Amino acid sequence: MIHLEAESAVLGSVLLRNGALGLATKLLHPSDFEMASNGLLFEAMIQMTDKGIAIDMLTLSAHLESANLLTRIGGRARIVELAEVVPSAANIEHYAATVRNHAIRRRLAEAGSNISSLASQSDPALAVEEAQRMLLTVAKRAAPSKKVKLSDAMALAYSHVEAVHEKGSKITGISTGFQSLDHYLAGFHSRELVILAGRPGMGKTALATAFALRAARQKQGVLFFSLEMDARQLGMRVLGLESRVSLQDMRTATCQHHHWAAMAKSTGQAETLNMHIVDQSDLTISQLRTIAREHATTNEIGMVIVDYLQLVTAKAERREREVAIISAGLKALAKELDVVVVALSQLNRSLESRPNKRPHLGDLRESGGLEQDADVVLFVYRDEYYNADTMKPGTAEVIVAKQRQGPTGTAEIGFIKERTQFTDIRTHSIGRAG
Repeated sequence: MIHLEAESAVLGSVLLRNGALGLATKLLHPSDFEMASNGLLFEAMIQMTDKGIAIDMLTLSAHLESANLLTRIGGRARIVELAEVVPSAANIEHYAATVRNHAIRRRLAEAGSNISSLASQSDPALAVEEAQRMLLTVAKRAAPSKKVKLSDAMALAYSHVEAVHEKGSKITGISTGFQSLDHYLAGFHSRELVILAGRPGMGKTALATAFALRAARQKQGVLFFSLEMDARQLGMRVLGLESRVSLQDMRTATCQHHHWAAMAKSTGQAETLNMHIVDQSDLTISQLRTIAREHATTNEIGMVIVDYLQLVTAKAERREREVAIISAGLKALAKELDVVVVALSQLNRSLESRPNKRPHLGDLRESGGLEQDADVVLFVYRDEYYNADTMKPGTAEVIVAKQRQGPTGTAEIGFIKERTQFTDIRTHSIGRAG
């Protein structure tokens, strides 16, 4: 068979020219060889190269014999045979590509067989999740190996910094829409999990909606999982934000003529925004990830919002472990789809007993692995909610409590209570690097 001949040709090429191994390992892993003995030989060659041992018939035989593998690969006769398979190592990349392509087809066939057996599982959602995982594993192996030398990685970083400075913008991700918050975050970045937490009444959903709308206006696709409110309720919230009509006027039939014009205009403008809402209230983390994957196959997507995390479920004996599974799943989703995931989280009421009710990371530690998995943790706090005589009415604090790649601190933004709307103001206080 051609692919088995190609396996032998790869190994024979390395025996003829040791430098050919570097070209082969860019495409191949020992597990890509269908014949197990060929995989053992390829792995032995890699080990010898790592130890600085030249590869020829004698040294390879000695290495395999010392590892009690010589008999398993067919003895010295097999090694002599490999040395005579090809006249030169010139076509090593072609041979390696042939082996690789067959390995992908073989894994795809195995995945198909395993997926077929999943149809008998009692939980179809888990079966779909496992099927997607199997196919993703094949897809990852099908992608070219991406080993980057440290100096090359630093050169890429240098080029990125250079491009940022040439652009002249301090925002390197998706702008939050609030200058004081962008001062800390430089925008939201793909592959990151952002936790937005606060007590009920602080305006988490309103702030997340503002983030979503800002992202959509930057031509970023947004997928909004609204587990608490249905699509109509969230639509009402957005309609009020965009038209500047209060929710109270909408609900109590007191809209004026100019309100109708503003709402009609806002509804029409929304046609240009690539934002979709999923308003199921009983999603498991597996179902949520499946929906996001399916959406990403037909839509450009840059941001996923989950409102809110505690309404997602996972199979676990303890709630803390359940939340840990969910947060790990959301982080994996951010990396898999190359998006930013903003997950809203409730905080328990214990902070209400403190004189200073501003949240801190300690309030999150009871929530499974949220703090550990999150790249950024934001707390939203409005002092006027607790203190009628506050010194800063109409102001909200977005506390950057954790950020892997930047400073922490507190950004101040405006809040219009009548419309449950956050607005941009130009003040901020610098915090420590975190």
